[in-house]
Amino acid sequence: MPICLSNCSFHVNLNSKRNLLLCPTRHVRFRSLTVQSSGIISSDPAMASNSVRVAAAQMTSINDLAANFATCSRLVKEAVAAEAKLVCFPESFSFIAAKNGESVKLAEPLDGPIMQRYCSLARESGIWLSLGGFQEKGSDDAHLRNTHVIIDDSGNIRSSYSKIHLFDVDVPGGRVYKESSFTEPGKDIVAVDSPVGRLGLSVCYDLRFPELYQQLRFQHEAQILLVPSAFTTITGQAHWEILLRARAIETQCYVIAAAQAGKHNENRESYGDTLIIDPWGTVVGRLPDRISTGITVADIDFSLIDSVRAKIPIAKQRKPYRVLDICISVIVQSRKPPMDEQPTRKEHQKGKINKSPSLLGKASCLPPVLFCPDNGPPPSLHQTLVVAYDSRNDDLSSYFHIKDGKSF
Repeated sequence: MPICLSNCSFHVNLNSKRNLLLCPTRHVRFRSLTVQSSGIISSDPAMASNSVRVAAAQMTSINDLAANFATCSRLVKEAVAAEAKLVCFPESFSFIAAKNGESVKLAEPLDGPIMQRYCSLARESGIWLSLGGFQEKGSDDAHLRNTHVIIDDSGNIRSSYSKIHLFDVDVPGGRVYKESSFTEPGKDIVAVDSPVGRLGLSVCYDLRFPELYQQLRFQHEAQILLVPSAFTTITGQAHWEILLRARAIETQCYVIAAAQAGKHNENRESYGDTLIIDPWGTVVGRLPDRISTGITVADIDFSLIDSVRAKIPIAKQRKPYRVLDICISVIVQSRKPPMDEQPTRKEHQKGKINKSPSLLGKASCLPPVLFCPDNGPPPSLHQTLVVAYDSRNDDLSSYFHIKDGKSF
């Protein structure tokens, strides 16, 4: 039965002219980080009014810091005039390079002059900013971090998240991208409280990894998922809206996806189509022109979040696959291990680890491993769990049983 929407949506246009796949090469082990802010609206409905307004900005960034800041300033003014409490900007809002290496040379720490200018903008405008995809200085001169920054209306950085999944792909049409060649991946999952609800942070390519958003919803109680992006035109046409609506539906969260749009330079063009999507999967905010510069505004309706989650109670109905939040070394044998060294089905179901020295060899560090509580199959004959460690505790004895895993 359709759910009645009470959301109000309008547009301002400034251009009048872990259900993880066990694939070690594609998934990243990450930690969880929750940011609490006293006095800020969180997932407790008693702390929030029935609805609150947000804005999502769309722009075409170039390799000019001053020009991009001027565009952001205009968009902030429009969001304030629309009575939004939060305005979300796309990935690479402050700078998009025209040449290789420009972004790395420009990268700064979060307390540098570029970000401090945006902090001043938030303070002077009295609005929260979601700045997705800032070029934060990395651990060496050859790398940066693709960092999503949340600034409050007093100009303070409340939280930051570094993009976990890097865009290393061969896009149809011949273009090859290798973000990891100049970007360090993040490790922490980040959620933060704000005046518009509890925010789950991500950046662009993260959108294709639903386990991240599952953890933001079910472990960190996110109500709004932020997905600042700069999708290519090819991938955007094929996947952009359907991925965003899927994340909204499967997590029963609002999704705010601020997007880069149009041609940045001779070598780069972004898809655009900035969207705000409600927990039912309905688009409630969208610019009339897919590649125009402007904002779209919608109301976050907390009663709608509660209604959708009550009518389809997936939080209660989920099958709690267990995740051992540890790094596991897996030996891939070229032959079947001797029978006396193979874990029995009973040992496997209890999560016991076979530490036989004769099986030690070349190992690779893999992401968390899923165990199904309903008598899942034993390990492959060519894979034997041999070593496990937890980043918080070097004593392995307490981590040999599935009961110590996490549900997500």
